[in-house]
Amino acid sequence: MCPESSPVGCISRATFTLVDVVPVAGGPRTDITIGGDVRIHPGFGAGGAWLLNDFAVIQLDEPAAGLVRDVRPIPVELPTVRPSVAETMTLVGFGRTGESCDSPSAGKMRTTVRVDSVSDVTIRFNNTNTYACPGDSGGPCLNGRGNVVGVCSSGNFAGNSNYDPTYVAYSWLFDTTAVLQVTGKVDFLRVHDLRTGFGPPADPTPGEVVVRFDSRPDEWFGFELRTGGRESVAAGMLALLRDSFAHGKAVRVDYQPVGPSGREILRVIR
Repeated sequence: MCPESSPVGCISRATFTLVDVVPVAGGPRTDITIGGDVRIHPGFGAGGAWLLNDFAVIQLDEPAAGLVRDVRPIPVELPTVRPSVAETMTLVGFGRTGESCDSPSAGKMRTTVRVDSVSDVTIRFNNTNTYACPGDSGGPCLNGRGNVVGVCSSGNFAGNSNYDPTYVAYSWLFDTTAVLQVTGKVDFLRVHDLRTGFGPPADPTPGEVVVRFDSRPDEWFGFELRTGGRESVAAGMLALLRDSFAHGKAVRVDYQPVGPSGREILRVIR
């Protein structure tokens, strides 16, 4: 069991029952029980941010598709395919229904709604007629390709629905290193503390670059101008960013999320 005082990153054993299903081998409908691990995202609530990385995964001991007829896994979207504002998504859940969520659940429901805003923290929907209710938490948000791009986390039961995006948890979900992308023109560029030893004495940093792109005006990206063999790489990235800023040229940036809101630039491509 996970210690109640520190559930972050722990793993619990549990059993799960699939109710009233048809076995692969045929026969009457029945309940099938499968064992598995429950894994909680190690960054849940990092830095005191409420419901940040609000993910848990049930890792079954055997695939449900091998036990239950007509089960088809729904893929998690690649982290490079990011939702956009006004894009139509499908929300699925078992939660309460009705105005202000004051009616009981009616079983599995789905609806379509347009994205209001997107960030590395949340995919937000703001629609006073369609929104998540208690009981919908953990339900998926599906894009037009039918892939999962977010998991229902919170809402105010009157219009706002917040889904934690799977692209920021992709590396944890699949035990890989997620590299995300942004393409646009640099509309803000700052280089500060150049050659001043910025950083702690044991790990000085010659400088830091911070940029913003016209395609993502509410987000900031950056990288450190370090010594130790990467000077030429950092200088090359800075040169491309400066050229984009000065001449309005679009660039593509590969980056990784760092902490609750950081975005570390790995490479810049014209």
